[in-house]
Amino acid sequence: MGYCLWCHQAFQPKIGFRSFFSIDIHTGFCSICYKQLQPIDERECCRICGRHLKLIDAKYIKDDVCRDCRLWENSEWRGLLCKNRSLYVYNDFLKEVVKAFKFQGDVALVHGFKTDVCRFYKKHFRNAVVVPVPLSFERLAERGFNQSEHIAALIEKPVCHGLIRAIHENKQSKKGRKERMAHRENPFKANQKFKERLEGQSVLLIDDIYTTGATIRMAAEALRIFKPKEVNALTLARGA
Repeated sequence: MGYCLWCHQAFQPKIGFRSFFSIDIHTGFCSICYKQLQPIDERECCRICGRHLKLIDAKYIKDDVCRDCRLWENSEWRGLLCKNRSLYVYNDFLKEVVKAFKFQGDVALVHGFKTDVCRFYKKHFRNAVVVPVPLSFERLAERGFNQSEHIAALIEKPVCHGLIRAIHENKQSKKGRKERMAHRENPFKANQKFKERLEGQSVLLIDDIYTTGATIRMAAEALRIFKPKEVNALTLARGA
């Protein structure tokens, strides 16, 4: 018997043959709450950013790539990000969960995503060096924790703090789409302490939400000094 991390109702986790030979299949959410999450079908997503293509007009899609990614790839940011994979659409339910986790300090909620995060890591990014997207000192002091580090910890692999957020910015949630994508000074810089660990490696950036891709690409750009083999990203949600 367990208690749902969201609605706090008691529920009986499903026990099956797989549970003896794989990661814990208990999600932490009851079936009613878990069903409110909207997984992104990997067969129907943008091959670069992982956006659910059925949620956008077909005229903005070409060769399984959305318009945003085509714009990125036709700019100086070309090739910085190999791919992002997000677990879920950023629907109303997930927005409430992320709000409670990220802004109200209900850190335990992150464990409800453990099974899916681990599955995605093993399927798409096995053996990649895990690098959580950092917060600025000011934001970390305000919030008390870095949500990306908690997501990264679900993978149960050593985390590499290969990035430093040197510039404090206004919250991305307060910015419009054009402002997010506008060219600005890169707030990230590479952490030279981890040069040997990152040089020539496949790197996996971890963050909570992918919206325009600006944050992930700036993080990837900062890591370019280490000449990584490739930079990918794993995020909980793919925003609109």
